[in-house]
Amino acid sequence: MGRKNRGAAGKPSAGSRSSSSSAQPAQKGSSETSAPKDPLFDGAIGALLFSGAALVVALVALYFSSDVNRVFDVPKAVALKTGGSALFLAWVFYGVFGRGYTWRSIRLFFAPVMLLTGAIAISTLLSIDPVTSLYGVYERQFGLQGFLGCVGLFVVTATSLRSKRGALLGLSVLLVLGSIIGAYGLLQARGLDPYRFFLEPKDKVYSTLGNATFAGNALALVFPISSMLALTQAAKVFAQKRWNENPDPRWRATLWVVVFYVLGFVAVLALQLMIPSVVMEARLELYGELKRTWSQPDPWMVASLKQLMFASVALVAVASGLAQGWFGARSGSVRRAAAAVGAGGLLAMVIAIVVGLFVTRTRGAWVASAASLAIGSLLLPSLFPAYSAGRRLTRALGVFVVVAGVAAASLSVWLYPNHLVVRTLKSIPAAFDSTHTVYGQGQGTRRYLWTESIRVLTHHRATLARQAEDLRDAAQRGSAISLEQITSPSAGADLDAAGSDATGAERHVAHDGGATWYAPLWRRIAVYVFGIGMETYRYAFMSHKSMKLEALDPMTNHDNPHNNYLYMLASFGLLGLIAYLWLLARLLYVSFRHFRAPTATGEDQRLEAPARDDVFGVVSHSGVERGIAFGVLTSFFSYAVYSIAGFDSVACSVFLYFLLGCAAVYLSPPVASDRPRPVFQQIRDQWAVFRGRAEIETPTPKRITPVTATVTLALSALLLHSAAGGVRAWQADYAFALGCTRPRVATEDSAYSCLQQRIRHKVKAIKLNPDESYYRQTLANLLANAASERAQRAARAGKEGQEAKAQGYIREARAFDRRAEALLYSALNHAWAPENIFISLFQLYYGEGRTRAAERALERALEHSPHLGAVRANLAVLKLERRAYKDTLRDCRWVLKVDPRSVTALRTCGRAYFGLGKAKEARTYLERARQIAPADPLIQRYLSELDTQETPPSEQATRPNPN
Repeated sequence: MGRKNRGAAGKPSAGSRSSSSSAQPAQKGSSETSAPKDPLFDGAIGALLFSGAALVVALVALYFSSDVNRVFDVPKAVALKTGGSALFLAWVFYGVFGRGYTWRSIRLFFAPVMLLTGAIAISTLLSIDPVTSLYGVYERQFGLQGFLGCVGLFVVTATSLRSKRGALLGLSVLLVLGSIIGAYGLLQARGLDPYRFFLEPKDKVYSTLGNATFAGNALALVFPISSMLALTQAAKVFAQKRWNENPDPRWRATLWVVVFYVLGFVAVLALQLMIPSVVMEARLELYGELKRTWSQPDPWMVASLKQLMFASVALVAVASGLAQGWFGARSGSVRRAAAAVGAGGLLAMVIAIVVGLFVTRTRGAWVASAASLAIGSLLLPSLFPAYSAGRRLTRALGVFVVVAGVAAASLSVWLYPNHLVVRTLKSIPAAFDSTHTVYGQGQGTRRYLWTESIRVLTHHRATLARQAEDLRDAAQRGSAISLEQITSPSAGADLDAAGSDATGAERHVAHDGGATWYAPLWRRIAVYVFGIGMETYRYAFMSHKSMKLEALDPMTNHDNPHNNYLYMLASFGLLGLIAYLWLLARLLYVSFRHFRAPTATGEDQRLEAPARDDVFGVVSHSGVERGIAFGVLTSFFSYAVYSIAGFDSVACSVFLYFLLGCAAVYLSPPVASDRPRPVFQQIRDQWAVFRGRAEIETPTPKRITPVTATVTLALSALLLHSAAGGVRAWQADYAFALGCTRPRVATEDSAYSCLQQRIRHKVKAIKLNPDESYYRQTLANLLANAASERAQRAARAGKEGQEAKAQGYIREARAFDRRAEALLYSALNHAWAPENIFISLFQLYYGEGRTRAAERALERALEHSPHLGAVRANLAVLKLERRAYKDTLRDCRWVLKVDPRSVTALRTCGRAYFGLGKAKEARTYLERARQIAPADPLIQRYLSELDTQETPPSEQATRPNPN
C-alpha cells in the first residue's frame, strides 16, 4: 500500500503525462480556488476557546498598568490567573458535560504535563507555606494558580486547533507578540520610551515585561520557531512550483516575487523599528527638555505607541494570513503577490525579535539563541534528504555559520575589548569565576548558587524551626490589634507602651537554631520527594547561603538558584524534577522525530509535496512541515539551554505552554479513530493504550461516575478560586497604589490628612488581600511615620508651653507605634523577606529608645539572613553602646569578611579595641576607616581620643586643645 502511494506521488509515466496534459490547467485552477482546506478550529467552541487563549497570551506579553503598585507583575498575573483559569474551567465543563474533544494532539504531551501538575499540587499541600505556594509571592504573583492557568492554555490550544493550519495560526501569534516586544525594547534603548520607564538611552531594557531577563528569555524561546516560520514561507514563495504556475517568463515571475517580498519586508520593518524612532525623536526635538520634566507621560506619544502596537498586530496578522493563503483570491498572480508581501513581513518581524534580544542584553538568552542557531545550522542539511545539492549547500552554509560566529566573537574580544557586546560576552564565563568582579555586581556567583541550592532540602529542619518561631511571634504579638482598630484614633493607647524591653526580649522565646526542635520524620523524608513548595525558595535559602556568596553579590534577594532544573528539584522535589525532565525530553524527542521523518523522493519533493506513506507510525512530511518541526525543535532546545542558567517568569511560562499546545497540534500524527469524546473517557483510553491494551473504538455511554464528579468538582472549585483571586489581587493592588488628594496650599494639617488617607487605602488593600505580607509591612511603616509626625508636634507644643496638647500628641504617637509593632509581627505570616520586617522593628524600637528590643530585632533579622553587612554592623554598634566589646568585635569582624570596606564596621572594631585597651589594634582599624572616609567626624574624634590616651601626661599639658 505504501509503495502504491509513493508511486502515485512521484513522477507519472509517459503515457499518463500525455493523456492528462490537456486537463492539467483546469485541475490546477480548481484545486487552488475551490479545494477544501483543513479547518483551523474544532468548531465554534474551539474558535472561542482559542481566541480566549490568544488574548490571555497577548495580555501577559504586552499588558502593564500604572494604576497598580506593581506595574508589570500584577496585570500579567491577573490576566493569567483569571483568563487562564476561566478558560481551563470552560474546557473542563465542555469536556465533561459536552461532546468532548478529539485527543489526537493533546495525547503527545498530556501525561508529562499532568504528572508535573500533580507534583506541583502535592508540593503545594506539603509546602512550608501553602498559602504562598498557592497564590505566589508579591514579586511574581504566580504560584499554583498561575501554573494552572498555563496548563489551561496548553489543553485549550491543543484541543481547539484542528489542523496544521491552525497550529501555524497559533505560532504566528507568538511571532507577532515577540516582534512587538522587540520593537518596543528598541524605543526604550534609544531613550524614546513614551511611558517614561527609560528617559535616557539604555544598554539593557525590559520592554513590556518589566525585567530584562524575562524579556530576553521570552524572545529566545520564540526566536527559532519565528525564524523558521519566516524562512519556510519565503521558501514557498520562491519555490519552483510557483514559478512553473506563472504564465509569464521565469525571469519576470522571479522579479515580481522579489519586488513584492522586499516591499513587505521594508513596510513592516519601517512600521516597527524606523518610523516610531523617527517620530519620537522629532517629537522630543519639538518639545526639548519639557518631556523629561512632565509628571505624566506625553499623551500624544502614548497614543502613538498604542497605534504602533495595534498596527503591528494587524499588519503582521494580515502578513501571516497572506503568507499562509488564508485570504482567497481568484487571480493566481494576486495570490502570489500577497504571499510574497506576507513572507517579507514575517522576516521583518524576526528582525524585530533579534533587535529585542540584543537590547535586553540577557546573557542566558544570548547563549541559548547562539546554541540553537549553531545546532540548527548543523542539522539543517537533514531538511533535504532527497535533494543532494540542497543538502551539500546547507551543510557548507551551516559549518560556515558556526565557524564564522566563533571567529567573529574571538576577533571582537581581541580588537574591541571595551565594546558593550564584548563586555557582555566576557561576563558570561566571569559568572563562574569567583575571582572575577570587573564586569558588574554578582559575577562569580553561579557555582555557589548551584552548589548551595541543595541546602534548602538538607537544612530543612532548621528552616522549619525558624519558621515556627516566626509563626509563634505572629500569633502572640501580631494579633494584639485588628484592622478595624488601625484607623481608630484611640486604638493602641492601651497597649504596652512603657518602653521597657519586656516586649522585645523577656517575652521572646529563645531561638536555639533547631537544636531542640525536630520536624516529623515523614516530613524530613518527604521534602526530598516533593520539595519545599513553589515560591518559598527565598525564605528557605537566605539563612543557609554562604558568606562567600554574600560577599560576591551583597544585599541580593536570591529567590532562585538561577538554574531551572535545580529550582524544580528544590521546589518540587525528585518527583517534580522527573516530571519536568520527562516533559522536556518528550518535547525534544517528538519534534526531532517529526523533523527527521522521511520525505518522499522525486523531483518535485524537494520542499513542498508531502509523501503519503507511514513509516513506523510516523507520517513522512513535506519539507515545509519538517522545517516548522525543525523550528519547534530548536525553540525547545533554546529553552532547555537557557534554563541551565536562568529561570521561568510568568511570560516565559505562558509562552512555553502556549507553544507546547501549538506544537502538539502540528506534530501529532493522524490516528484511526479521531472522534470527540468526553475528557475522562479519553484519559481512560490513553491509559489503556499506555498499558498495552487496544484503544476503545466505540464511544461508551455518557455517565458521570462518582470519581469523575469528585475530580470535576474539586478542580472547578480550585479554578473558580484562582479566577476570582486574580481579580481580587488586582483590586487590592489598585487600592494599595492609591495616594491622597493634595490641597492647593500644603499645611501641616493637610499633610497629616494625606497620611491618614494613605493609611485607609492600605487597610482596604489588606482587607482585600489579607495574606499579602508586604501590604502589612508598608502600612506599619506609614503608622510609624504618623507616630513620628505626632512626636514632632508634641515637641513643638512643649516648646510653646502647651503641655496638655503635647501630652495628647505623645499618646497618639505611642498608639501609632503600638499599631505599627503589632502589624509588623502579623506580617511574619507568609513573609517573603522576614528580615525586612525585623529591620523595621529595629527602627521602631531604636526610635523609642528601647535599645535591647532593637538589638533583639536585629538578631532575629540575622537569623533569616546572617550575612547582611549593614544589619550586622548596626548590631555591633548597639553592642558597643552597652560596652559588650567582645560581642562587638565578633560582629564587626564578621562584617569585614563580607565587606572589607565597611566604614561602620572598621570604625566600630576600632572603638571596641579602644574600649578593651588595645590601642595598636584600635589604630589599625581606625586608620583603615579614615583611608576610606577621611571626612568622617566620628573617625576623627576616635583617633583624637586615641592620641590623647597614648600621649604622656606631661605632653598633654602643653598640647593645644584640638576642639
